[in-house]
Amino acid sequence: MKRRHRLFLLIPALLLAVRSWEIAFNTEIESGFYKQPHYLLYLIMLAAVAAGMVLLGRALRGRAPAPSDALEPGKGIFLLCALTGAITAYGCLVKLWEIVRLHPMHHFFMNREQLAFLGFADGWFKLEFVWALFGIAAAAWFILSAVSVFRFGALRGGKYFALVPVLWYCIRAVSRYLAAPINARDSVAVSSVASLIVLGWTWYAFAHYLNFLEKPRDLSRSVCRAFAALCFTVGLALPNFWLLTLRGSYADAILLVADGLSAICAGLLADRMILTAKENKNVQS
Repeated sequence: MKRRHRLFLLIPALLLAVRSWEIAFNTEIESGFYKQPHYLLYLIMLAAVAAGMVLLGRALRGRAPAPSDALEPGKGIFLLCALTGAITAYGCLVKLWEIVRLHPMHHFFMNREQLAFLGFADGWFKLEFVWALFGIAAAAWFILSAVSVFRFGALRGGKYFALVPVLWYCIRAVSRYLAAPINARDSVAVSSVASLIVLGWTWYAFAHYLNFLEKPRDLSRSVCRAFAALCFTVGLALPNFWLLTLRGSYADAILLVADGLSAICAGLLADRMILTAKENKNVQS
């Protein structure tokens, strides 16, 4: 148990420290590009994440999760779900306001050539408008889950409604990639897209577990995904907050905070799954 907590805390904390140093001393604020890429360091960081997942997977291999109705989320997950939902909703509303302020309604019916003639480089704001609407629905899921924890002591939020956050993270990842094609030197784009993909991957596993869509066969899969979400979102993407704020991308900065809370919530949920599985095994024995 102590080793598990050390992995969940130590590796994301080390990644956060290294990434913060990079932003302070090795990143151009305006572009987000590395001044001097250190590819060996990045490989070591990825190797640390992979090693942590392997160690967690070996420790939990073959251990079946307890039924989700036996899971007691606790106050920490309740507060994080409520905060994640509130900040997500606020960030999406700010994003919608930014889009509507810059683009009148008739812009949504123009093609890329017409928008370029008006001085707009692309039409990706339409996709951003869509994911902002999905984000409000995802925020509703987090808030409803917090309410269910408070009222019933169980983490719920609708059987198929739980897939909305997964779709939201996926659409945001696609939008982020299309708006700024991945460049190995663009630290913000690479870390943002990676963290969104991992978050969607993580909450997809939890949606199956919490809402009986499919009973996971192995506890290690959900736990390893939550660990990866902590590493990529809190360790690598969250330090981008300062760059986004300095650029004036306030909606993206707000949503980045919500992503960090979502990853921490997933980590706490994975920890509760491990404890519940252990208690359920002791009861059965």
